[in-house]
Amino acid sequence: MRNMKSRLQIYEAGAARQSVFCAFYLRRGFTLIELLVVIAIISAVTIATVPMILPALDVRRIREASRIVSTHFASAQSDAIATGRPVGVWIERLTGENTAAMDLFTCEVPPPYAGDSITSQLTVKVDATTGVGTVVFAASDMPALSDTFLRPGDLIRFAFRGPYFRLTGQNETLITNTNNQVMTTQNVDYLAKANNTRTSPVAGYVFLPVAMSDYQTTPSPTKPIYRGLPAAAYGATGWPTAYQILRSPVKSAGSSVQLPAGAAIDLAFSGIGTDNFYNVSASDNKPIVFTFNKSGGLDSITFAGTTSSVTAPLYFLIGKRGKLPPPSGSFDGTADDKYNFLDSENIWIAINPQTGLITTAEAAQGSTSNMINQRVVESRAFATSAQTMGGR
Repeated sequence: MRNMKSRLQIYEAGAARQSVFCAFYLRRGFTLIELLVVIAIISAVTIATVPMILPALDVRRIREASRIVSTHFASAQSDAIATGRPVGVWIERLTGENTAAMDLFTCEVPPPYAGDSITSQLTVKVDATTGVGTVVFAASDMPALSDTFLRPGDLIRFAFRGPYFRLTGQNETLITNTNNQVMTTQNVDYLAKANNTRTSPVAGYVFLPVAMSDYQTTPSPTKPIYRGLPAAAYGATGWPTAYQILRSPVKSAGSSVQLPAGAAIDLAFSGIGTDNFYNVSASDNKPIVFTFNKSGGLDSITFAGTTSSVTAPLYFLIGKRGKLPPPSGSFDGTADDKYNFLDSENIWIAINPQTGLITTAEAAQGSTSNMINQRVVESRAFATSAQTMGGR
C-alpha cells in the first residue's frame, strides 16, 4: 500500500513537471499583435533618425572623395619628382554631363619624338593665302603616320629651334581681322590628313601657331606669316627640315580612381585663378589634364582642346552629384542651396602653381552678391587662404 502511494506521488510530480515544460515551449512565439507593435516601433525610430543620418553620410562621402582626389594628385606629383619627367592627372568628364567628373587617371608625357633616325626630316608647307601650314612626314617615320601616335594639341618645332606650333584638326581655320591677323581658330577633335584625304606612304598634318606673336601680317613668300619659317616653306616643294614633337600626356595603364557614389568634381565652378572656369562651353566634353614637373610644381594644363602653362592656382570643387548640373538661368541668390560652391559641406582642393602645394578647405560663402563670378572668386579666395584640413 505504501509502495503504491509512493509510485503515485512520483507519477503526479513527473506529470506536473512535463506540463510546465510543455506550457513553456508551447508559449515561445509572438502573437500577430505583438509583431505589429514591434514593427511600428522600428518604423517610427527609422523615420525619425534617417533625416539625421543622411546629412552625415553626405559629409562623409564628400570628405572621402576629397581625400581620394588629393591623394591621387599627390601621388602623381611624387611620380613626377621621382622620375624627373612630367606626370599628372587626367580628369574624365561624365558621359553626357560635362559639368561633373568621377573618374581620375594618372597620365604621363611620352618622350619627345624626332623621327626614327638621326637623319629624319619632314616637309613644311604653308599656304600663303589661307595661312594654314601642313607637315608631311617621311615614310620611314611610321609612328608619326599612325592614327594614334599624334593627337590634337601636340607641339612641334622645326630644326630644333624657334617657336613651337600646335598640331590640330582638319577643320581648323584661321579667323582673321582686316589686317590679316589671326584672331581665333576653330578646333576639332582629331588630327588632319592633308586635304582631308590620306595618301600613302606619306600623310600631312595641319599645324597653327600657338601664340598670336608667332603670326605675322601680310603673308607672302618673302615675308613669312609664321615666325621662324623661311620663305622655302611657302614654295611649291616646301621646306625639308629636322623636327621635334612634344607629345600630349597619355593615360598610364592601370592607375585610376573613382569617387564614391553621390560625390563628384564640380567642373561648372572649378577653374584656374580667381575667375576662370574649366567648363567653358556646354558642348565641351574634353578631359581636363594637368601635369607636375620634376620639381613638383605645375607644368601644364589642357582643357577645351588647348594646352597652356600654369601661372595661377588650380581649383577643384568636390561637391554633391545631385547638384549637377547647376541651375540654368540667371543667378539671383534665391537658390543658394542648389549650388555646390555655396554649400559649406563641400570642399575645395587648390594646387599652388610654383610649389605644387595641395591644400583642402571647406567651401565658404562670402557676400550675398547676385554676381555669380564674384561669389565664386570669394569662395576660392577662402580656399587659398585656409589651412589644410589635416585629413579630416
